[in-house]
Amino acid sequence: VTGGPHVSALGDLAVSPLDVVREKVAILKANGIFTSGFFIIGFPDETVEEMEETVRYILASNLVRMQISIFAPYPGSEEFARLFHEEDPAAYRRNVENYLWRGEMPVTPVQMDIHAIQRCFRNTYLRFYTRPSVILSLLRDIRPRQIRDIFLHSGFQRLFLLKRNAKSTYVDFKNV
Repeated sequence: VTGGPHVSALGDLAVSPLDVVREKVAILKANGIFTSGFFIIGFPDETVEEMEETVRYILASNLVRMQISIFAPYPGSEEFARLFHEEDPAAYRRNVENYLWRGEMPVTPVQMDIHAIQRCFRNTYLRFYTRPSVILSLLRDIRPRQIRDIFLHSGFQRLFLLKRNAKSTYVDFKNV
């Protein structure tokens, strides 16, 4: 699910309009079925407004759990070929080298800063999972062994990334 209509052009992805998803989630919740949502942000042609629409949906939803991924094209996919200009061997080679060695995506007409996408990713997780209804649901469903695993999970630790002297370090929850 994503807020932007441009995603339907990505072929193999199964994407439903947000209003359809909202309706189905309400039906499932009314029947006691918990739902999880899986979202992708940072599509190459996605605008800030579309990304914000996805975030608004996530935060207004009746979802019990959610996961966000940042778009990453994989070699062999149609989107990879399109973005990396597979039809032009010189451009393709340059783009792939920049991607592999520098982590740079080829420039698209609507280029969003990766740091803005990562901030959106982090803030959405924090805003979703710190809502009282979600916290209560998690506490109700969690087993004691899972608590330690949550704190040690790299994704959880990235949420609490500390910066010292422009050098990134992770919070060491193993010694807490």
